[in-house]
Amino acid sequence: MGLHGSEHHPDFAGETRVWIAGHSVQWTVGVISKFTHELNDRLPVEAGIDWRTAAIEHYHTVRDLLGGTGYWHADSDFWEDGQKLWQLGDRFDYDNRNTVDWLGGFVQGRYTRGSVYYYGRAGYSTILYSYEDRFRGGSNASPYTVVRPHRRLLG
Repeated sequence: MGLHGSEHHPDFAGETRVWIAGHSVQWTVGVISKFTHELNDRLPVEAGIDWRTAAIEHYHTVRDLLGGTGYWHADSDFWEDGQKLWQLGDRFDYDNRNTVDWLGGFVQGRYTRGSVYYYGRAGYSTILYSYEDRFRGGSNASPYTVVRPHRRLLG
């Protein structure tokens, strides 16, 4: 949190400083599970799955008008004049949303024959990242979104 200042607008008698708050809001949900089974005396196997998804938001808001009736802010080319007069709770400077979607799995086993052990393992994971900038392009445009997939095979 802190003070934020802007230039004075000649047609507006509001405050030229406000108290701001930065926010990072995240929620995550998922399932992680492992299964162990002995196929016979010589071959125990394990398998597992990992699924998770998360959404993370980062933004600034006007927290206190410090006695003013609004806050004039004109340092963005994306906003029209009506959007430059902020009130309590309005988001500014940045308003981003990231998502992370993860899916992975593995299987492993050990085979024993006398004094010799054989071990094998295989796994796969895929991660999908997205980034959404809610301020890019102005109020009449759709948000700017970037999606980056990441896949990995383990063996």
